[in-house]
Amino acid sequence: MLKIKYYISKFIFIIILVIGIITILSLASCKKKNDTNWKTYQNLELRYEIQYPSSWYLKDYTSSCRSKKKCLENLYIENMEEKVIVAGGGPITENGSFFNIVILDDYHFSSIEEMIRNGHISSKIKQERLKGVRMMEIGGAERIVRKGVGWADGGVDFIHRGRLYKIHYMSGSKEQFNKDLDTYRKMLKSFKLFD
Repeated sequence: MLKIKYYISKFIFIIILVIGIITILSLASCKKKNDTNWKTYQNLELRYEIQYPSSWYLKDYTSSCRSKKKCLENLYIENMEEKVIVAGGGPITENGSFFNIVILDDYHFSSIEEMIRNGHISSKIKQERLKGVRMMEIGGAERIVRKGVGWADGGVDFIHRGRLYKIHYMSGSKEQFNKDLDTYRKMLKSFKLFD
């Protein structure tokens, strides 16, 4: 009888231990998900939104870019998790890691590929730029985009309804770029156009 009580108490102890471990792992998983709180920037006039980490700093330089005839938006979202230097326009990261959205108006091309082919640039530059052209899902639809080149520029350019969208992410070092790459990709994936 004592042996049965011993095995039952051992069995109950193991069950409680397993439940405790599962609970701890669940709480850790929830904490990890909550650590990546994201904000949403929405521009109803230009009909788009993007999500970004709450620890990153959003800077709107649209007013300074509007002096250029075609510029409708110039938005920077900078990494605030790294060492920060305070500058006149607000905090910037030491390594210059940022996500940039520029929207330019009045483009009479149906796609970025057509714009490159008909642009006033040398044939050598055209061929180089055309190498980066491909189909990609952006803003909830398949689009013809030109992908950025090299480790320092991972963004895309595309045309939608007569507007040129330049969405680029860059860093001051390859190490910083690789560190932020997953975040950049999530931000790009979160970009939505309201048609």
